[in-house]
Amino acid sequence: MTPSPTPRPGRGLLLALGLAALAGCGGPNLAPVTGRVVYDDGSPVTGGEVSLHPADDPTVPSPVGYIKPDGSFALFTDKPGDGVRPGRYKAVVAPPTDDYGPRNPRPIDPKFADPKTSGFEFEVKPGGNTLDLKVTRPAGKK
Repeated sequence: MTPSPTPRPGRGLLLALGLAALAGCGGPNLAPVTGRVVYDDGSPVTGGEVSLHPADDPTVPSPVGYIKPDGSFALFTDKPGDGVRPGRYKAVVAPPTDDYGPRNPRPIDPKFADPKTSGFEFEVKPGGNTLDLKVTRPAGKK
């Protein structure tokens, strides 16, 4: 009688861990998207967020990126650095969530926070993508 081979639980565990790691880092289905948000005079928008809304498939997650003080951002889907699924999107720019009123006016025209009125359409392609957005202040604010 020939002895049967000893099972190797370590090999299966390593394979499972490797697959889980690949699934967690975005894999080949996500592409990096970075950019900058500026006002029409070229000065940076110093806070808030950029998000993409799928134009063709509402089941696709909406990526988001937080605007840094220099106006730059990097979009992500599940975790920072993972990227965006290729496809067509409408972009929106939302200001920081502050209490707006007469003493603290909204820093960005509200039309840019709605995918129906922002005017920003963008196609994410495999590989690197740059999305530079120009916004205006609300009417009457300089």
